[in-house]
Amino acid sequence: MKIKSFFMFLSLFMAAAVIFTGCFFNKKLKGAIPGFESGGKDLKKSIAVIFADNSSKSDIKKILYKVKENFLPEISEDCDDIILLEDKKGEIAAEFLSLPVLYSNNYDNLFLVPAGRRLGLNAAVFISVDFVSKRRSTGFFMFKKYVNFSVIEVSAVVYDMGAGAKLLDKVFSGEVEQEYDDFAQVSDAENQIDFSEYEDIIIDIAEDAAEEVCEAIEAGEWKSYIITRDENKAIIFAGNKIGLTEGDILNIYDSNSTVQSSDTQHFFIPGIKVGTLKITSTDKDTSQAVILSGEENISVGNIVKYAE
Repeated sequence: MKIKSFFMFLSLFMAAAVIFTGCFFNKKLKGAIPGFESGGKDLKKSIAVIFADNSSKSDIKKILYKVKENFLPEISEDCDDIILLEDKKGEIAAEFLSLPVLYSNNYDNLFLVPAGRRLGLNAAVFISVDFVSKRRSTGFFMFKKYVNFSVIEVSAVVYDMGAGAKLLDKVFSGEVEQEYDDFAQVSDAENQIDFSEYEDIIIDIAEDAAEEVCEAIEAGEWKSYIITRDENKAIIFAGNKIGLTEGDILNIYDSNSTVQSSDTQHFFIPGIKVGTLKITSTDKDTSQAVILSGEENISVGNIVKYAE
């Protein structure tokens, strides 16, 4: 009898584990097993990467260029669920980098999120670099000595364009031990550093950052936005490039309410479902749709998600 009760308890425990961890395994299996799709359709997420060149030092510019040279191909080639919005003329970067910044040094979401939604982005990625000289001691007493080294730091911040929350905020770094003369040059604006010995480190940092950026974005669900509305018809900022096809059903959510944090930052509150729409035709970047329900509650800027 005790054995039977034990097995009944074990069965209930396992069932509960499946229920409560279903989403976790769903995300892990998605991408790990070819052909496995969560929610019936695997839609790609659009992102933009903005490289913040906020230093006048030529050495910083060189590092940022090298990071960019390795970061972007890594995102494009290895992140299967992500589509990178090209910015050949730098217009996207210029728009984002001109946005207001709060005293907490974060971009003001009241401007950041609308800018991202106008471009149909799931997330915006900001990359910046720094290059600093440091010194640390090793050993003790009479055996103590100082070691000089230079550190390359790459900051990666990922903002979700649904709520404005950060999906990732991390500094990736690597260091190289220096002779004193080389070490002194790091803080000398007139000298140019030979970055040949840093090249492998920069490549490794850029690839590590790209991997974690991908993971942070791919863990979230796909979304897009209504960009025009005319009676029972709408256009959304997502097309066949990300995987939408005629006949797809999307849920529509209110997404304009905000809540303010202690540092005066605003976050957009995930709203309730207000309707549904059906895709009637697609092109590369947009889709035409007919509104099936909730017509009176739907407006431009509403978020749409795939109906699972």
